[in-house]
This record gives sequence, C-alpha cells and structure tokens, in this order.
Amino acid sequence: TLAEATKWVAADHVQARLVAATEGVGADGAVRLGLHIRLEEGWETYWRSPGDAGIPPEFDWSASQNAGEISVAWPLPERFTALGMTTIGYQDEIVLPVTATALNPNQPAKIRLHAAYAVCREVCYLVEQDFALDIPIGAAPDNGPLAALIERFQATVPGQNTPDFAVQSVAVSVGANAWIEILARSTIPMQAPDVIIEAPAGFSFNPATVRLLAGGRRAIFRSTYAAGAGTAQPLPGQMVIITVFDGDRAVQQSLPAVPAD
Repeated sequence: TLAEATKWVAADHVQARLVAATEGVGADGAVRLGLHIRLEEGWETYWRSPGDAGIPPEFDWSASQNAGEISVAWPLPERFTALGMTTIGYQDEIVLPVTATALNPNQPAKIRLHAAYAVCREVCYLVEQDFALDIPIGAAPDNGPLAALIERFQATVPGQNTPDFAVQSVAVSVGANAWIEILARSTIPMQAPDVIIEAPAGFSFNPATVRLLAGGRRAIFRSTYAAGAGTAQPLPGQMVIITVFDGDRAVQQSLPAVPAD
C-alpha cells in the first residue's frame, strides 16, 4: 500500500509535494513526512543558510491540527559559485525530512504547510505553495516507496559529533583581517574535507583554507570574515554551527566561538 502524498504543486521551474512515510499516526503519535521538491535542470533552491545571496526557506505549519512541534531536517547541501558569489543549496531533487508528533494518537493529524522559498538560475523567483495532508489514526509500516524516498535523503543529514568524526573546537580573532579557525578530527583519514560556517546575522565568511595533519585525521580550516552593519556583538563568545563534510560523511556541531590566544 502506498503511503500518503499530496498532489504535485507546480510553480515557475519547480514542483513540490508533501509526502508521508506511513498511512497512519501510530500508537506513539510519530509522523514522518517529507517536502519533496523537483527543480528544472540548472535551477537551484537554497539551504537554511543560503550563502552570499538568496533567502532561506520559510515554513509555516501553524494551520496544522493535532500536531505538536514540527521540525525540518536539512540534508547536506551543495556549494554553487556564479558571478563571484557562492550560494549553498540544492539542484535537481531534494526531500527535506520532517518530523511531527500527533498530540493525541487517537485522532487524525491534519498537517498544513505554507512554504515560501526561492528558485534561482540567472534570476530568482519566490515560490509560495500550500499543502494539506491528513494522516488518519492507525499504524502502518514504514516500508513503502515514499518511506524509502524520505530515508534516502534523511541518510545525508549531517549527524552530531561521534568518537569517529567530530568538530573539536572553534577559535576566532577580531580586528583587521579577523579569522575563524575550526579543528575537526576523524579516525578515518579525510581526503578533501570542506566546511560550512553558520553564525548570527551580519557575519560573512570567505571560502576556508584547509590544512590536513596526522595523516588526514585532523583538519584545520581557516576563514577570514567580516562583520556587517547588522552585527550587534563581536563574534567571540557567540554560538556558531559548523558543518564539516568529506565525501558522503558529514558532521554538524553547535559550538561557542572562543577568542583566539
């Protein structure tokens, strides 16, 4: 039996639908969903932190009924460079995994989403779409094709630190030529690691250099950064989100930016 899915909703250069991994709410009330986006060739939509240009997607679930907190996971994005600017996002096809919990497992969960996101090539379009998906009561196994589709993209969501792969520390300087330095470690030698840095609004980061040590088991990334007019506080002491990836391995950690010695 196929799991639930809305019809495709089309817009300029993109179509999207909301899918569910199961046909029923289940005894624990957990509902696994996915926002499935297909883009025309060459078009891009943005990650939660879009880079030098673009806008992050916005999701409004407030019209849902019998659904508690709804969270969106972000599969590892790609980095794109055009016209001297670097953006972070997705091309071709993406499923953003979504987790919801029915407040009462003995009632259907009525999921309502208003999504606003940009699709870009040489120009950008703001897309606004509405989706409605009712998940009835009753359990169903997570083994249908839509469950497998969601899981395929869920598997690429960066995990937290593990003993095998971790973001260890973040140090920052201030003043002219201010820099941020990130230390990552891995029990498996890293080949061509890269980093995405997310900080409070107003900070912009240049592409990082990377130095591999200990046979590739340590990586030191360094990026110069600038503080824009909208930054109320200096970067030292603030929380930053660091995503380090090497091939299909990725780790994400939120850490305080420690002032450099």
